[in-house]
Amino acid sequence: MQKMMNFILYIDGKPTFLVVAKDKDAAELGMRKNLLGVEPFKTIEAKMAVDAPFEDMVRITLLALNKQVVELNAILAQAANDAATAQAQGLTGRRR
Repeated sequence: MQKMMNFILYIDGKPTFLVVAKDKDAAELGMRKNLLGVEPFKTIEAKMAVDAPFEDMVRITLLALNKQVVELNAILAQAANDAATAQAQGLTGRRR
């Protein structure tokens, strides 16, 4: 089993992603393949997370938390919409 490490990927100099890879080259190559033709970028650089500045780690963590909150909000909004639709159609699940 290969040892995997955490890397912060810097896209055009900005800390953008936290990834797990076997080495720096694999992290950069994997991201190049994922972004090729999707996002315009000039440079991709991977730094081991333990060597990255603290501020960059905080930024990445906050971005990840924000994404999770946005996704949870979308799930809850859909559930509320489904419940309202079911109630309007008389499908509340109550037996009479």
